[in-house]
Amino acid sequence: MNFKVIALILKRFCSKSFWRKPKKFKYLIVEKSGSEDLFNNNIIAKNETFLIGLRDYEWLNINIFFWLIKENKYSLLYQERFVFIILYYLERVEPKFVLTWMDYILSFYKLKSYYPQALFISLQVGRRSNEPGEFFDRLKHWKGSQLACDYIFSFGEAHAIEYEKYIRCSAIPSGSVRNNNIPISHNNEKLINNEILFISQYRTPKKDDIILTYGDKNIIWKEFYRAEFILLPILSRYCKKKSIRLSIAASIKKDMKLEEKYYDNLIGSENYNFIEKKNDQSNYTVVDQFSYIIGINSTLLYESLARGKRVAFFDCRGGYTGIPFDTFGWPMELAPKGKFWTNEIENGEVEIILDYLLGISENQWQIDKKHITKGLMHYDSNNSLLRKILG
Repeated sequence: MNFKVIALILKRFCSKSFWRKPKKFKYLIVEKSGSEDLFNNNIIAKNETFLIGLRDYEWLNINIFFWLIKENKYSLLYQERFVFIILYYLERVEPKFVLTWMDYILSFYKLKSYYPQALFISLQVGRRSNEPGEFFDRLKHWKGSQLACDYIFSFGEAHAIEYEKYIRCSAIPSGSVRNNNIPISHNNEKLINNEILFISQYRTPKKDDIILTYGDKNIIWKEFYRAEFILLPILSRYCKKKSIRLSIAASIKKDMKLEEKYYDNLIGSENYNFIEKKNDQSNYTVVDQFSYIIGINSTLLYESLARGKRVAFFDCRGGYTGIPFDTFGWPMELAPKGKFWTNEIENGEVEIILDYLLGISENQWQIDKKHITKGLMHYDSNNSLLRKILG
């Protein structure tokens, strides 16, 4: 046990909640990340909800030790620490609904067998595209007891099918909860038609330069952003040639100056307009102002497609990072190139797709994108389907 862990535990000992027995609540959320999206939009009431923080020993409570001894839960603690922690709170809080945004945590789907009286709901928060070796691949090779969840709210029909293959559940394709919370603006008078909006995925380099790990492979920052390094200059030249403006929507509020400097160095500050991110919802408002949205594989691109925008995907990152399944449209089985997507950006692919995006009729666009949108990302205004279950 290192000094940091000891410090976190001591900090927990000093908190009032460590010494208090958990009270009963209608809702229990496993890991509080994302919960504000439910509270701020009145999907569930904050004063009726118990939050379990799984990081930095926030879950630690004096009574959990007594429960461990009294109920003889040593084997469960040893075999399934996640289940052990959550089950303790389930038996104390006695919620009617148990929710999580951690749809990628396999252990969440073991809880239903331990506490069947509650309704379990999992909300998809990411595209799960780095297969195999990630969530769905682990499900495919799962050899334990049956996994279960009452409802899983997925981005689209393709993901709903994948969930139901491996988890006993009703998977409801409803789209992104956060995206659904933001009303779509239909103000065509203010719609920007002479610009292209690029959705940034920039993250500040870490000290060790490793941005993610895939299997045994450490992917460094330069490898991950090679896609931007190649795509953005091509995009900048295309916009100059067509006399249209390029805008770039910032990815994160933190380190925006570094993000802007990165694009300045890549294509020159005079060649684009940098749009700052004000909060978690602001980029949805920005998207609604533009007719044409492009990027690599950001979830916001898929959300933009569901919001009715013309979207182009240059999902070539997998080719540069060595992640074979990190391509457009997974888990749909799509060709590597389509009318508004490509998994490579060589041989004039960018120009071909952008010419299509800017020149296609609205009627033809609706025909071309219909089955893709249906499979990958729905839009359920105001999260009506989720509210119906929780009501």
